[in-house]
Amino acid sequence: MNKSNILKEASFLLIATVLTLSAIVVVANTRDGTQLIRQTMDIKNPLDDNYCTILYEDFEDGVMPPEYWSTIDTNPTDNWMIIDADTCPECVHSGDYAGWVNYNEYVSSDEWLISYYLNLTNWDTVTLEFWAFSDTNWPNATVELHIQSDGWDWLIWDMIEDENWDDLVYREMTFDLTPWIEEEYINISWRYVGLNGPYFGLDDIRVYCTGREPIIADAGGPYETTVNEEIYFIGNSSGGTFPHNYLWDFGNGDISEQQNPYYTYEEPGVYQIILTVDDEEGNLDVDYALAIILEPE
Repeated sequence: MNKSNILKEASFLLIATVLTLSAIVVVANTRDGTQLIRQTMDIKNPLDDNYCTILYEDFEDGVMPPEYWSTIDTNPTDNWMIIDADTCPECVHSGDYAGWVNYNEYVSSDEWLISYYLNLTNWDTVTLEFWAFSDTNWPNATVELHIQSDGWDWLIWDMIEDENWDDLVYREMTFDLTPWIEEEYINISWRYVGLNGPYFGLDDIRVYCTGREPIIADAGGPYETTVNEEIYFIGNSSGGTFPHNYLWDFGNGDISEQQNPYYTYEEPGVYQIILTVDDEEGNLDVDYALAIILEPE
């Protein structure tokens, strides 16, 4: 049976037109008449204590692109979109939504989904996991995985070239990103490219790391001024997970939660300054400095 007959005998029609949304509807019958198979497995807890998760996207906001992500759209009708479990339960790996690209029979596609920038410089190992829904029975189009930064682009996976998938199921994909741990800014991109290829679903994306650097607080100093003159305290920190929270204790019972506060002492003396820095995961460090407050001349 040729491809056009398969399409005619499917349980619904995908009408490729800018004026309709039928091309985004996917039902349980594939183009070759077989049933979609949904493979349900538990995904790893994104807050697993053994790892630090620096990216987790499950599309549960129901928005494409997700916040701080971007897309490049070239096809007039079939771009990266959100598919929901009510429309197609088999097309979502977990939750209510997944990322999705439909094939187009008539117009070539070159559709990009691009993550926000990631900083890999604090880690010993970095791993990318995601769940992919597709098959490799329609080789005129493929999905590529790219690691990119300013001035360079690495193609690390080509679905048609690297896989042999007969059935439409969700499969867990794992990639080692450790070769890029010296890179301060990278993004991860999925590219659907070609004509009249397979469907592609994407869900439960996670980038996790090991070897996190400990959080380090730096209170600066020593500081010196006179009574009733302002001191500008400079707080710095590194490691842990950003953003950081700052708490200054000025040695006399007064505090500030600013990173770089101004403060004025009303009495002379030598004060022990305490800076506590923590992050949202509960990591913290404490550093000390002296403030020497003199009588005015």
